[in-house]
Amino acid sequence: MSFAGEWGHICYGVSEFLTYKNTAAVACKQLGFTFGFMLRASLYFGKPSTNIWMRNVKCQSEEKRHFGDCAYSGFGFATTECNYDAGVACFKGK
Repeated sequence: MSFAGEWGHICYGVSEFLTYKNTAAVACKQLGFTFGFMLRASLYFGKPSTNIWMRNVKCQSEEKRHFGDCAYSGFGFATTECNYDAGVACFKGK
């Protein structure tokens, strides 16, 4: 995600990562897709080298339009240490 012109990532703990399915739907809709699912970004793209912007984003409903509308446990961490960095696979269709 980008904030104030700088890229960063969203980080989760293990248990949070496995339970936040609505968060992927919100991210994909925000990007113009119909639906999606979460994946561990480092498995596909390597360990992130940017700062963590948000931790444990949890969207209670797919109806949210933006991450800012969802609960999260913190913003703006000056570290790259993360158990599970968030990624999404998004799709268009039914």
